[in-house]
Amino acid sequence: AGRPVTFGHDAVSSAVLQVVHCWTWAVALWLSGFVIAMAKEADAGFLPSHLIAYLPMWLGSMVGIVGTCHHLARLNRRKIVPRESRIFLQLQGEGRDMTTHIDQDSLPMLRGLMFWGAVAVVHFILIFSAQACLYSHVAVGSPTLWSSLSPGFISITLNTIYLACVKSVHWTTALMAGLVLSALALFVAHEERPRAVHWIAVLLPLWLVQLMCLLQLVYVTAQSYAGRFQLTMRQVVALFTYFGGLVLGIAAELLVAMRGSDVLPCEGSAGMLACGPFPRMLWTVSVVLIASGMLHTLNAEARRLAATQGYNDPLPISKTVDGWEPIGQKLSMWLLLGAVRVSAPSRRRAAMLNRRRGNPARSPATA
Repeated sequence: AGRPVTFGHDAVSSAVLQVVHCWTWAVALWLSGFVIAMAKEADAGFLPSHLIAYLPMWLGSMVGIVGTCHHLARLNRRKIVPRESRIFLQLQGEGRDMTTHIDQDSLPMLRGLMFWGAVAVVHFILIFSAQACLYSHVAVGSPTLWSSLSPGFISITLNTIYLACVKSVHWTTALMAGLVLSALALFVAHEERPRAVHWIAVLLPLWLVQLMCLLQLVYVTAQSYAGRFQLTMRQVVALFTYFGGLVLGIAAELLVAMRGSDVLPCEGSAGMLACGPFPRMLWTVSVVLIASGMLHTLNAEARRLAATQGYNDPLPISKTVDGWEPIGQKLSMWLLLGAVRVSAPSRRRAAMLNRRRGNPARSPATA
């Protein structure tokens, strides 16, 4: 459907930005706690207690739960304004601050926000439970690691089932979620019985996920160079962030796998590098980079949804020598980069001809 005429953000668009802002702070606090915990694992004398590492994680979960509930509850007190009334108020110079009203055209996005907000709250509660149980496991040795991470298993399982059932989601996304679930289960099994579950078995699902992400990024990069995809500067920054994070993560995992297979013994400089804290440091930086890229993409998508109220502009077409073809730019959704603009076929052919003729002219960049 075509996007309706709007004047600035209404209450729903503002709530989308505010909720995503809460989620960003929650993940940032989780990452800070994760970095502190990894530093504690590398050097036991770094901190007197594991509690200092888990406090930011708990605070992040509470920010996600309370912030999401607060912004969703505020929407219940907002008045729904029809399109005609809103335009009339704007033309009369009244009601300039439409963040106190709900545009009637935003009702579909409001339903989606309520659904995803409720789902996010459930997952925040599960993650908070896993964090609390995991701290108890580290501090006093009870409950077991399986029991401690069971809320996390439930969260990932629910996500995997949802992704597998939604037709608009590509099957590879559900496959990656399932592989992450299996990698986590194998990691716990390895911690419980190190000799029964080898490191290579633990890392194999993770390598498949990283390979699928790399192939996706390489494909988008190649299509961008060919002129089919038009990336924004934010997407280019996220692209390099993902590449850096994936390369560092794979390097760390290869060192761990070689150390576990006795391919790289701990004697010598290379062995000391693999057996020391270096792989853990690489993997920590990798997780921070990939999470930063995802947060960058999430905030960009939230701004796009807030600006368009969840609608897409109709795609114009024109009759050419090859028949009816789209002359506008449509959007292609990607897990790691969000909405990517796809050039019209006629523009792509023109760009290819210019490149073959040595003309540096390119199709106009998108904002």
